[in-house]
Amino acid sequence: MTEPELLIELTMLRSDPAGWLASADVAVTAESLAIAERSLAAPARTIQSMARSVVEITARPEYFDQLRTVLDGGIPFHLIAGERSRAGWDAPEFVLSRAASFQVQPDAGHMLMLNDLRGFAELVERAIR
Repeated sequence: MTEPELLIELTMLRSDPAGWLASADVAVTAESLAIAERSLAAPARTIQSMARSVVEITARPEYFDQLRTVLDGGIPFHLIAGERSRAGWDAPEFVLSRAASFQVQPDAGHMLMLNDLRGFAELVERAIR
């Protein structure tokens, strides 16, 4: 998106964060609404820069070689997926096979913490143990 397009989108989302959560199939609770409002309050340029960085880095031809280097570095990593979003993952087999653990958060989409913050924290604690 261009910056003006992003500003229009953010203005819409900021005017109805509960609607944004509901459209993402996230239960609107006081906790999820507070997290959504904080997330949406970030400056548009920050949000755009973060998104652009992810796209640019992961599109580089050397990205998977760099990823292999990190994954083979000896520090265990754990994967946690939302039950409703796991099928849409495009994770290479070499990533999945190197994971120290792989857990699925029940009844969650791609916004795991907003779906169930406590459940997500429990999965992270389990992975750390």
